[in-house]
Amino acid sequence: MKFQQDLKQLSKELPKLKSQVDAIQTRINYFKQRKDELIEMRNESKRLEHEIQLALEDKILKENYFNRIQNCRDIIRNIYKCRKTNDLPQKIFYDLPVHIKHDGDTEDDDLFRAIRIVSRYIGRDWSRFYWQLPFYPTRGQEEMSKDIKHIDEKYHRGDVFQDQAMDALTKWRRFHTRAKVDDLIHGLEKIRRFDIIQSIERRVLKPKHLLNINEEEIDPRKKEIEDLNRKLNRLFDKIRSGAISSRDTYVYSTMGLDPLRPSTKLASLSRTSRLNSVHSKSTNLEKSLDD
Repeated sequence: MKFQQDLKQLSKELPKLKSQVDAIQTRINYFKQRKDELIEMRNESKRLEHEIQLALEDKILKENYFNRIQNCRDIIRNIYKCRKTNDLPQKIFYDLPVHIKHDGDTEDDDLFRAIRIVSRYIGRDWSRFYWQLPFYPTRGQEEMSKDIKHIDEKYHRGDVFQDQAMDALTKWRRFHTRAKVDDLIHGLEKIRRFDIIQSIERRVLKPKHLLNINEEEIDPRKKEIEDLNRKLNRLFDKIRSGAISSRDTYVYSTMGLDPLRPSTKLASLSRTSRLNSVHSKSTNLEKSLDD
């Protein structure tokens, strides 16, 4: 009797236990799926780490290649600067900086600043101004007309006079190998735009003039000249005081002075004795000057 009651009780609990088993099995399957996904993600992470390492190595190689190209560019630029300089040997000898006489791409020189001022204030007079600019080598009227027409067609909307003027003056500087600020000023004088000339003089020429006044020109031979002057002054003082005679001063021919050939009463001395006398007096004179 008791066995039958237990059996009935178990039969009642069996559906509930079966549902719990199904839920547990579902969770086991879910965890298995997540485990497989985790393994796949780990493999993908390792693959990506390997690709990142390859990318870093490639980046280092490209950076080194870029640095080599940059160094080669700097070397070529220095060679170009040297070829554009006529007084290169003197500058190398005195360890002076080498500058390019004319570089059309620079944006920090006086000519570019003057061009920027003209472009800002010239307005619709830019085409008339372009006709007054010089060209070397000479540029024909037909070519200049094509330049103006091309710029007009390029800028045909709104207030674009500043852009047109900048384009025209950039073209002028590129084709005129001897371009300078004075050319702009002469062209502005011809179209009577003295207001722009005043702006150029106030913002470009005047600051440069003041800078040149404040800068002291350094002669690389200044120290050598001053040292020679001090020696000569001491020599003249000793001659005036009678410490040495004028006939001893020919030793200074080694410093650039012409040798003095004073008369001597010792003409009967042999050549050897005269040379020994010269050497001893030269040594004594140098010691006296150093004192």
